[in-house]
Amino acid sequence: MTAFRIVILCVALLLLAYWLRIEFFPYAVYAMLGVLVISLLMGRSALQKVELERHCSRAKAEIGENATVSIEVRNRKALPIPWLIIEDVMPRRLESDGERALALLMLPFGRKSMKYRVHCKYRGYHQIGPTVLESGDFFGLVRRFLTGSERSFITVYPKVVPIGHWGIRTRRPIGEVIVRQRLHEDPTRLAGVRYYQRGDPLNRIHWPATARTGELHSRVYEHSTLIGANIVLDLHQPSWETASEKQVGTPGAPPTDWFDNSEFAITVAASLAAFVIEQKQCAGFITNGGDAAERVRKEIVAGGSETRTEAMEIAREEEAVDRLRPVEVPPQKGDVQWAQLMETFAHLEVREGLTCAQLISDEYEGWPREASLLIIVPALGPGLLQQIARLRDAGFLVTVFVIRNEEDYIVGRARLAAEHIDVVHLRTERDLDQVAVAAL
Repeated sequence: MTAFRIVILCVALLLLAYWLRIEFFPYAVYAMLGVLVISLLMGRSALQKVELERHCSRAKAEIGENATVSIEVRNRKALPIPWLIIEDVMPRRLESDGERALALLMLPFGRKSMKYRVHCKYRGYHQIGPTVLESGDFFGLVRRFLTGSERSFITVYPKVVPIGHWGIRTRRPIGEVIVRQRLHEDPTRLAGVRYYQRGDPLNRIHWPATARTGELHSRVYEHSTLIGANIVLDLHQPSWETASEKQVGTPGAPPTDWFDNSEFAITVAASLAAFVIEQKQCAGFITNGGDAAERVRKEIVAGGSETRTEAMEIAREEEAVDRLRPVEVPPQKGDVQWAQLMETFAHLEVREGLTCAQLISDEYEGWPREASLLIIVPALGPGLLQQIARLRDAGFLVTVFVIRNEEDYIVGRARLAAEHIDVVHLRTERDLDQVAVAAL
């Protein structure tokens, strides 16, 4: 019951008492009004000069690691706070243990602290906090809510699965990985020694073998190719939802959720990029998904609320995102590139907006044709198949990875075989170690 309704009720009871001439009743109404006034004054000052300070033990984590969050509340006024409820807002997909919510009494100029641990079970850019405070008067007639302005952010990197063998089509000469197509020799990889043949340059003569045998010998090098890869990841939410619904109706298919499937796709992208970077080659990335850092509000203004629901809405409020341009990391090599890729993978989230077919149609002209094009998708619809075939006509070497969708994999493999485009079906992390099925 709000204070206004209580006042209306007291006035009505007072008028009724005068009309019925009940002498002792007005005194009870006066006492009730006095309690109400005291409650209003106490409720108004309950959360005044209350300060919050928070600390998070880490800003970056791997999946499976933990972070500790500590919050200190200080009462900066000479009046006590009869009761105070402290609750920290947590992401829906993360779990915690410890004191994330606490009820206590605050003495004048007192301070209290609480601590809890966050389990980083999911990749992502997670907002921890802000803190919501609730207090009021002794009688519980008046309640006040306050949303803090401080938050913590934890970047949880995706899991990277080691790839034992690389079998993706490539074309660039000179590099680290041996192939069966002998396009060029790699002068950094010695395969053996043979007798000198007319026309061999002097810098290929193997002088120790020549001195030992008395006949000229030349070095022979292994043939290799440079792995450069541009990874395209489809994070169009309706596509993932539709693909998961289709899988549910497939006999014998294990139950999966579209969120879990999209997370596995990000693991695939990170694992492919890791292998390319480890080979000291260029890796790029582009997706139609979104960056979670753009969605999170840059600043929250601390303020009071009338209800707990309103306070929680302020705490969870997010920025409106209307961007349709893709998230892109241009192809580069080295540790700096890997760090940028991992940060990008950690921030990714599915969005409604561009489909993968629209992404390819709008962006492919700017992609390097000397790098392999690795496309990771939940499904292969007619429009997407048409765009992938168009990539082949434009001179790209394309490999398509279908995530947990047997039906579309079979259809897509049949359609793209004529274009000499490999299609790989990935169900589990173990399949990532079998990338070699996309034979050269």
